[in-house]
Amino acid sequence: MLRRTPELLALLCLAGCGAGEETGDASTAPADAGVTLECEGELDCDDGLECTVDECVAGNRCEHRPLDALCAEGERCVRDVGCVDDAPPECTDDADCGGGDACEVWRCDGEFGCVMDGVVDCDDGDACTADACDPAGGCVHGPIDADGDGQVPVACGGSDCDDGDDAIHPGAEVTCGDGVDDDCDMDVDEACATDCGPEGWRATSSVGAPSPRYWHGAVWTGDEMMIWGGNASGTYLDTGGLYDPDTDSWRATPTEGAPSGRLDHVMVWTGAEVLVWGGRTGGSSGMANGARFDPATLTWTPMSTAGAPPPTAEPEGVWTGSELLVWGDDTRAGGRYDPTTDTWTPMSESAAPSPRDGYVMTWIGDEVAVWGGRACGGGSCPYVNTGGRYDPAADAWRATSTSGAPTGTYWASGVWTGAELLVFGGRTCGSVTPGCDVATGGRYDPVTDTWTPLPTVGAPSARHDHTGVWTGDRMLIWGGGAAMTETGAIFDPSTDAWAPMTTAGAPVGRRLHAGVWTGRELIVWGGVTAAASTGTGDGGVYCPP
Repeated sequence: MLRRTPELLALLCLAGCGAGEETGDASTAPADAGVTLECEGELDCDDGLECTVDECVAGNRCEHRPLDALCAEGERCVRDVGCVDDAPPECTDDADCGGGDACEVWRCDGEFGCVMDGVVDCDDGDACTADACDPAGGCVHGPIDADGDGQVPVACGGSDCDDGDDAIHPGAEVTCGDGVDDDCDMDVDEACATDCGPEGWRATSSVGAPSPRYWHGAVWTGDEMMIWGGNASGTYLDTGGLYDPDTDSWRATPTEGAPSGRLDHVMVWTGAEVLVWGGRTGGSSGMANGARFDPATLTWTPMSTAGAPPPTAEPEGVWTGSELLVWGDDTRAGGRYDPTTDTWTPMSESAAPSPRDGYVMTWIGDEVAVWGGRACGGGSCPYVNTGGRYDPAADAWRATSTSGAPTGTYWASGVWTGAELLVFGGRTCGSVTPGCDVATGGRYDPVTDTWTPLPTVGAPSARHDHTGVWTGDRMLIWGGGAAMTETGAIFDPSTDAWAPMTTAGAPVGRRLHAGVWTGRELIVWGGVTAAASTGTGDGGVYCPP
């Protein structure tokens, strides 16, 4: 290995001085995010051969340039070998030369034969790509991800609001008191907000509210709760509304461009749009279409159906921070929807959980967890306590442990705490009767793949089709069940204990309603009550203690 000196540079010019344009200087060439650096300086590139000039060049790659002038007369320098007693390799043009590395540039020199003339410059001039060179295939341009958290920055069409911090991205756990929008939902420290006042309920306004309904969808957009779809007296609705709890006011969602009416559909918030997908009407086997809604412009845009999952009646879906994942309902098939490209990619079915419906499906930070449900087949419909975890990065499933898992149930609730999946309630038989509901649950730790039972002391009464939300430090359970209760309870994982929710001012008991957590309050709306079996059009806002 020789370092560059004035005398050596003169020798290098004999072998061709045109290398500078493509070789560059590693000290001034920035490395692309996500590319493994081979060197930071010349000392990192010493190959131990006296006839090669070793340099750290653009892209932080080592270059070992053979220089025949440093060998004895009648010898030539061969890269990775050194001086050999041989004549220079014969060549007539640049095409005759090459070291088998697609990242190297070679030329045919009339005096010295084949000479390595630098390295390929893979910079495509696009700040939103990470540029690297694969020795086997040449230049590779992938999506930028400077902090390595698997999320594309907002500036490049993604949803990562801080590409310099791998702890900040959609789906990240909110850290109380740090004054940062950790999960990129445009809300700071929402898990810590306690300024809604003392514990209590207040009714939602009925002025401008959507028409009565049940089995509708609901999401929190950061400012408003959006209600859409559902059923009312056999009519499948394509209407909805946006509720602002700060002003206690509603505004209607348009029907122009909206999906056709349906119930039991997937509905998620991306940070910019609401995605509605699938669902069913009457005895249909389900739908395989949907649309995107922008609450800022009150406009709908259809979603592509090319490559989408097959139609199913009761699919479940989650938002990962960059994709909508839709899976299941009596099938192992699923799909991943990318709103930036309006495209679907199928999910692997290998090792996926058995087909089922009425299951829990929750995003647990970097995987989707599926658990429970009713797995009909072969003339029976057992309620299962099996499940699986899907890794989008690997497009792979693995089973969840059943050791210590709760009894298999149908229409339980599931919430992610940032460390555990909490599952509660559900029913264990086909009839909507109190005897079928359960008041048990479990805590699943994905790191250890283990279950721990939820305590039964102080737990809510048995129920299914209830609301379950995570506040940032506690789980709230409210309503639901064959009894259509107006009761609820608060579970604190840090103490492994339940506390009752007040019923003073609470909405009348119901099931098949919708509920969302705003960052400081729980909002529930609609559903079936004892007095309104075809749907109700009221709700309530709960401030926890």
